Amino acid sequence: GLRFDRVTLSLEDLDFDGLELLGGEGEVAVGGGRAEAVLSQDTLSAYLQDRGTPVLVRLPGPGIRVSTRISHGGDTTTATAEGRIGVEEATLVFSPDRVDIEGSVGVPAAALAFEVPLPDVVRGMRYETVSVHDGIAAIEASVDEARLDLGT
Repeated sequence: GLRFDRVTLSLEDLDFDGLELLGGEGEVAVGGGRAEAVLSQDTLSAYLQDRGTPVLVRLPGPGIRVSTRISHGGDTTTATAEGRIGVEEATLVFSPDRVDIEGSVGVPAAALAFEVPLPDVVRGMRYETVSVHDGIAAIEASVDEARLDLGT
């Protein structure tokens, strides 16, 4: 699945067995906290392309730009969509506000939309918002009553 470029966790009210922790096993109970998961435009583009969605994603901020080459009836054109990206449940969602097309080939806006399931980094983590700037998407999440498994 999707791999983030960086995840930062700030956790509070930790409860664990110190001997298990030193042994590399056990579980850490987390009372609360925050998380930020960072995703680069290159990582997001590669993820979508690997799954058969041939798009190039750019994250200039505050919105995003998605482009693709489309061939139809011997004609090839570039379609570019712009809009905002959001988080719904544990899914990164892009539905374009606007689609620009070179030439006369028609392209529905939905052709450039996508949904990306976000990984369950920590059980109990809830994705909330995403901000886009300078080639990255920073996804904020809360962590309430989570559990971190330390064993293999």
